Amino acid sequence: MTALTGELHELHRSADVADVLEQILDEHHGAVGDLEEFIDTAAAWCERLDTPDGRELGQHLRTIAHHVAFLGDRLADAQLHLSVMPDVTPKDAPPLADVPLPKRHEVPSVTHTARARAAVASSPKRPDGLPAAPGEAPRSRDAPPSPRRTR
Repeated sequence: MTALTGELHELHRSADVADVLEQILDEHHGAVGDLEEFIDTAAAWCERLDTPDGRELGQHLRTIAHHVAFLGDRLADAQLHLSVMPDVTPKDAPPLADVPLPKRHEVPSVTHTARARAAVASSPKRPDGLPAAPGEAPRSRDAPPSPRRTR
C-alpha cells in the first residue's frame, strides 16, 4: 500500500490512478480482498473459543469484514469512474505532497475488556485438568434439567 500510495505522487492522468486502484482491488492479490479474508479468519478464531465474548467479538469482526467488502465495492465504482474520466488536471496544479489530507474521524474500537475476556475465556474443548480462566465457573458436563413444569 505504501508503494502504491507513493506512485500516486507521480501520476497525472485519471486512467493511471484507476490502474493503481485496480491493483488494490485485484481479486487475487489486492489489499481489500486480503484484508477481508484476514478479518473473517480472525472472526472464526474468536468464534471457536465458544464463549459469549468470543462469539461477540467474532460477530463484531464479521461486521467489519462486511464493511471492508462494502468499501471494496465503493472503490470499484470510483475506479470505474476514474478509468473513463477525461484528464482535467491543470498544468499548474500543486504537487500532491503539498495538498493537505483531511483529518480522520475517531472510530470507537472494541473495548479492551471484551478483548481480554475473549483471550482468556475457556473453551468447552479444553482438556480436563487444565485450569479455567480466572473468575470462570467450572462447566457442568451433566445434562441440563428438564424444562417441564409440574403442578
